[in-house]
Amino acid sequence: MLADRVSGRLAVTRAFGDYEIKFQMQPDGRMLYREFLSVIPEIRKIELDYEDDEFILLASDGLFDKLSSQECVDFVHKEMKNLEPTDINLRHVASLLADQVIYVKRVLDNVTIMIVGLNRKKR
Repeated sequence: MLADRVSGRLAVTRAFGDYEIKFQMQPDGRMLYREFLSVIPEIRKIELDYEDDEFILLASDGLFDKLSSQECVDFVHKEMKNLEPTDINLRHVASLLADQVIYVKRVLDNVTIMIVGLNRKKR
């Protein structure tokens, strides 16, 4: 989705250190700083519900450009349900999700996925 990118090409999560996007050479040789790009991160604090929350999914735009957040959560939830609590290997589940987006959805971008398990004794 080009509309979700800085200058139509750089994913927002990758824009923090990108000098080329922050500064542009003008025809007269001056450098123009573009104010719409900031290195100040947006931070949100979210309270976890340790009774119901099962995992935290962190991933790059390579995943979320092809699958919605809900599709990703549903996929991870289904794969975790298929395993016994003692057999859950979140690295394996993340790998299955990466395979889904790379080989089935044919993403061309890089894909990084991390799943943090919560409340694993509940199952």
